[in-house]
Amino acid sequence: MRNSQLASILFLFSSPTFLFAQNPRGRAVAIDDVFRMQRVGSPQISPDGAWIAYTVTSIDKDADKRRTALWMVNWDGTQDVRLTFGKESASSANWSPDGKYLSYLASEGEGKKSQIWLLDRRGGGPQQLTNVKGDIDRYRWSPDGKRIAAAFAGPQINGTDIFTVDIARSVPTRLTFGEILTEGTVWSPDATQVAYTSRRAALVKKRFDGSGSEEVISATATAAEVCDWSRDGKWILYMVQGAETHRDLWYVSVTDKGEPRQFLQTKAQETCGQFSPDGKWVAYSSDESGTYQIYVQAFPSGGKWRVSLPSGQNAACATIRCRSPGDGR
Repeated sequence: MRNSQLASILFLFSSPTFLFAQNPRGRAVAIDDVFRMQRVGSPQISPDGAWIAYTVTSIDKDADKRRTALWMVNWDGTQDVRLTFGKESASSANWSPDGKYLSYLASEGEGKKSQIWLLDRRGGGPQQLTNVKGDIDRYRWSPDGKRIAAAFAGPQINGTDIFTVDIARSVPTRLTFGEILTEGTVWSPDATQVAYTSRRAALVKKRFDGSGSEEVISATATAAEVCDWSRDGKWILYMVQGAETHRDLWYVSVTDKGEPRQFLQTKAQETCGQFSPDGKWVAYSSDESGTYQIYVQAFPSGGKWRVSLPSGQNAACATIRCRSPGDGR
């Protein structure tokens, strides 16, 4: 059967879900009911599969603003724990590769800038990891869980820049100085390099500690937003905005630095590309059906299949894990 030929994929997709807190029954919805509505979203599954972190957004009627808190629920739903209680919202939650930490962005603390915070699953309250002058928008854990690469922007920065931070010492190292074109970054599989798009030389990579110069991967992959780096270290998958084809997925060789190659170029939007551990599949999100759904396609070419449910709602790729048949990964 066709399904037996596919990589086994564990993915989590979500559309905004609204719940009533203590929703009264037997009468029409009133204004106060609207203030009790809660929006649940952004699920992130832990590496061991035992927990799911997610956000709950509610309305503070007195302050006239929305606040988002971070929660965690175990897989069978028997334990539901609120993790953040700050006055500012929490967002962009991510698990460390070893599952020891849950990171997120919040504007608590001095300066009210969006910074990275850590929750140690072994106990204790949230700890602020970064304190850079600009707002952090995106970040990624290194594969070994020892560092985080983040993109930040500020009033004195000409564009967006990247820095890495050592988790154990909370020491940041700035890699770029007003040089990157997009905010996407990816780590090499051995956690020694970070790839991004440079204003000067298109797609490049640089050592995590800032030593040495940028090394050009592709001078023609302009305005690209990097999505993933294959586990064997050979390929980088990235997204570009086409004039007529909208968002497309391309890939380029890291080793021989050849010309970029087209993976998906259609009139639909293709985003969130992720390699399977064995590099034989790519999972991605596309709106070709009219709503965003999750698909998997053989790499570098081959058949594709939709793997999200045809619910008629947008499927946002929050967590995608690919597993090849029989390889145990």
